[in-house]
Amino acid sequence: MRKRNIKKQKKAIIIGSLGLVLFLYVGYAAFSTNLNLNAKGNIVILKDLYVASFGSDTKGNGTREKPYATIQRAYNMAGDIGSIHILDNITQVQTINFDKDKEITLDSVNNNALIRDTSLTNALLNITTGTTTFKNITFDGNNVEASAALITIYDSDIFIENESIFKNNYNSNNWGGAIYLKNSTLTLNGGEFYNNTVTAGGAAIFVYDRSTLIMNNGKIHDNKAKDGAIWSRGEIVINDGEIYNNTSSNMGAGIASSGKVSIYNCKIYNNNARIGGGVALGYYTNYESILYMYGGNIYSNVATQNGGGIYVTKGANYVQTGGIIENNNPDNVYKLN
Repeated sequence: MRKRNIKKQKKAIIIGSLGLVLFLYVGYAAFSTNLNLNAKGNIVILKDLYVASFGSDTKGNGTREKPYATIQRAYNMAGDIGSIHILDNITQVQTINFDKDKEITLDSVNNNALIRDTSLTNALLNITTGTTTFKNITFDGNNVEASAALITIYDSDIFIENESIFKNNYNSNNWGGAIYLKNSTLTLNGGEFYNNTVTAGGAAIFVYDRSTLIMNNGKIHDNKAKDGAIWSRGEIVINDGEIYNNTSSNMGAGIASSGKVSIYNCKIYNNNARIGGGVALGYYTNYESILYMYGGNIYSNVATQNGGGIYVTKGANYVQTGGIIENNNPDNVYKLN
């Protein structure tokens, strides 16, 4: 009988020890991977994670008191829905990858910036799935000669809110200055794009096939391209905002489109191109290019050849039922027969 009790005691000690080890392991995992234990000992994934230049990916746990050092670490540790907040300016030396089907908000505490390091010539951020919202954050290309946009986006839904800034990107070998969009939808509820340069098209936003740009607000200005501050072979819907002071060496300083454009309200002004100072329609003849203008104002744009306001190439279409086109040089609308 005594031997049996001893065996039970040993078994209890072993089970208790295993339980303690498991508890310590889970507790450590909760600390090291930003998983917190609630009062009942259950693991809870934090929805708010913090990143700072003074943080640590090994010793931090993603809280404001112990932030991570990189957005990549915060993204990897986030649940299906989460917010990543940066606490100060962060210099990016490698591309961040958002490659999981998550719903992420990326913002900053004081409109802090992600800044391209001189060694990084690829994108600051590459998004290949999921939904991402940008709030109160700056993406700064730092005028480094690169071969990619600030942000490349594939198969995703992106929302840009007020106080988000995309600036100073110099893409010398590709399409898209600030944003390259493919098979995706980008909604601008605000934001500002300026001082971006690209040797091809889309100094601010490049809208590729099967993509949609919805502009509800925001400013796109002082960008330089061969074709278009916005270049599109997809669909553009403009409900409001301003597009101004952009220059193109070829066509469509404001918008160069071989897809569908619908303008309900917008100011497009002081843009300068060879043809189509404000808007140029048609580039690829095998695409249906059309502009529906329901409202808005296209004014004070300049073309060195034709179409100060709007240039319509052969095969493209232009339908105006509202809005104003005025004071463009040399003409308001030029249609190539």
